Amino acid sequence: MASYNGNGAFVLPRALRIKNGVNVETIAVARTLTLKDSMVQLLDNSSGGSLDLNFPPYKEGAIFAVKSTGTHSIVCKRESGSVIDTIAAGEGALLVCTGSAPSSDWVVVIKA
Repeated sequence: MASYNGNGAFVLPRALRIKNGVNVETIAVARTLTLKDSMVQLLDNSSGGSLDLNFPPYKEGAIFAVKSTGTHSIVCKRESGSVIDTIAAGEGALLVCTGSAPSSDWVVVIKA
């Protein structure tokens, strides 16, 4: 677990905006994320059935916010193929990576 040294907090003097931080996309086949992809994924799955969203290899502190904006669910999967969670149509989830292999995982922090 990270520890903080008590030095002054890093303060942003204005709102934070991440360049290319949001991806709005229609998907018709399984999609694989990389650590270079936008942190926010607004994915329209209107393909007629659920689709897989494959997460990248474990990297401590990696974060993705995913929303299913279409009419069908998105199944979030680890690199191994095991299911992290299923995001129903209209739902969103914030997923974070807890660390590097072997004692790591992608976990859902918030789902709504």
